[in-house]
Amino acid sequence: MVLGKNIQVLFANRKEITLYEVAAVSNGDAVKKGGKSWKPEEPESIGKAVQELLEKSEIKRIRLLLGEDISYTTELETSLNSTRKEIFENFSHLVPENLDEYTWDFKRFEENKVVAFAPVKEIYDVLINALKESGIEVEAVEPEKVAKERDKDPVVGIALKKDIKGKDEDVLNLEIKKEQKQAPEKEEENKSEVKKVKNLGIPKKMDKRNLLLITVALLLFVGAGIIIYRYIKTSGITENVGTIPQSVREVDLDEAEEQENELEETEVDLDQISILILNGSGIPGEAGRVRGILEEEGFSITSIGDAPDHSSAKTEMRVKESTPSQVIDLIEDLLENSYDIEVSEIYLEETVENSVILILGQNIS
Repeated sequence: MVLGKNIQVLFANRKEITLYEVAAVSNGDAVKKGGKSWKPEEPESIGKAVQELLEKSEIKRIRLLLGEDISYTTELETSLNSTRKEIFENFSHLVPENLDEYTWDFKRFEENKVVAFAPVKEIYDVLINALKESGIEVEAVEPEKVAKERDKDPVVGIALKKDIKGKDEDVLNLEIKKEQKQAPEKEEENKSEVKKVKNLGIPKKMDKRNLLLITVALLLFVGAGIIIYRYIKTSGITENVGTIPQSVREVDLDEAEEQENELEETEVDLDQISILILNGSGIPGEAGRVRGILEEEGFSITSIGDAPDHSSAKTEMRVKESTPSQVIDLIEDLLENSYDIEVSEIYLEETVENSVILILGQNIS
């Protein structure tokens, strides 16, 4: 590390956003200077917090450090020859997010072990967008847990990070997705298409004779339409058309109600409802206990693991829009004596492997 180089570190978690400056010293170590903090009241305020911290600053480049409560960080046992795709398949089903190439990464720390990492998307996206709008380059993104491998103070740890670029298995650093600019020829082509639409496809230099013929044809078409409409109206053809007897309407409504009730009573094959359970209760083995309760009822549990946050009082249930309401009600009934369950208003994407993701909070029993 170059002597005298100052590195800006933005440390974010759910409770606080802090901007630090870390100075390099002669022995290759680093010293953290005091930081400016802002405490957002809710996740939606994080972007505003970042912009206020960076307002009027001359910062051009920053390293983003994510707290443990907004990071999914897991150790995975893999062979030395495991590909990125294989590691992704093992990691993705443990994360209640829909991951893509830009929202996860891994690094091999031991011969048969890697550390995989993904940020909590709703907060990460707000942070990155705020930094982009401020015109600041993000040169490194790392979770608190990994930064502590270099120094017990994670802010110093990420400042000491040298593995920013390199082989995939040697570097844990999220790539920031950039908007791709259109090629000039494609842009001109699009402008041409827009111009055609605005002109309704009519060339600018249209022959006056052709324009007169089009105008006459339009007038004839409109005139014919008026004549046909008057004929239909005066001949009584439209009388009683579209009138549905009240008795028929009542029968149709009754049938629709019966069909709706039949759909609600349709039995659900619980074995086809896959569930991921993440333990955020702070009680070891709690996910395994819940797994036993749900499996005994007939549900299919794909996996259990640890949640990134262990301080939530409520248990969060995330479901797909296609998940039957009977399934949600049954899970709530089975666990109501142990947990205060809150069903998330945001649906899981249909491409996610699991129908239900349970993030256990505090046990109330």
